[in-house]
Amino acid sequence: MKIFVINLDKSTDRLSHMAHQLNRLGYAWERFPAVGPSQIEDMSRTLEMPVLHGACTTPEKAVALSHYTIWKKVLAEGIDHALVLEDDVHFCRDARTLVESIEDEISRGLCYDIIKVETFLAGIFVDREGLHLLARTRLHRLRSNHAGAGAYIISKEGCRKMIERYATSDRAVDLVLFDGDLEEMRVFQLHPAPCIQDMLLSRGRTGIVSTVGAERSEKDHRPVWLDKLKSPLRGAYYAIQTMCAWNKGRVKIRSRYVDGI
Repeated sequence: MKIFVINLDKSTDRLSHMAHQLNRLGYAWERFPAVGPSQIEDMSRTLEMPVLHGACTTPEKAVALSHYTIWKKVLAEGIDHALVLEDDVHFCRDARTLVESIEDEISRGLCYDIIKVETFLAGIFVDREGLHLLARTRLHRLRSNHAGAGAYIISKEGCRKMIERYATSDRAVDLVLFDGDLEEMRVFQLHPAPCIQDMLLSRGRTGIVSTVGAERSEKDHRPVWLDKLKSPLRGAYYAIQTMCAWNKGRVKIRSRYVDGI
């Protein structure tokens, strides 16, 4: 499996962080030069992509273009499967074993477009039935939004579909990957996840600051009255939501990261 690490030329500390981890795991990998804010204007002259002219912030546009360019590279070079990494993720001790178990399932015919191997520590909906891997880890079909694009495996077909999506989408890359029409694509979540972004670690954080920043182009625009209404009825609201999901063969889980799976 080809491994790409997205990294800005100036971010040598981040590259060292990733090199230390990937070399420890014994992986061969390739640094992929990230698109910087200064390149966006030039690329917008040749690429007809709504994200370049929409409401996304400048860092979000740069990140989207970096991932998009990798997808194009995967198709151009005929790469069957790729692990795409941003340069602020941490790996658990057993990450290589878990990734190899996914590769084994792929070799046995697992049909997928994207497999998310990181967590944002969020509550997410997944299919109840999952594919058992190792040590109580499972692959579940993802059925709700799960932010973050720090670590995922993508197939050649998945790259083709994502490129098609960005022909009409103006959203940040993690929302295009792990939100939107999850029925159309075969997107899986590895649970527990072997990867997590630095800013979400409770221990061992290195202080790497997100290049996207705290400001996101898409925020929660629900009216205040709705939150006030939900607040005293929150328990009942979530109970009904969970019951409806259960009837569809789905369950809500708290996605998590465990250093030693």
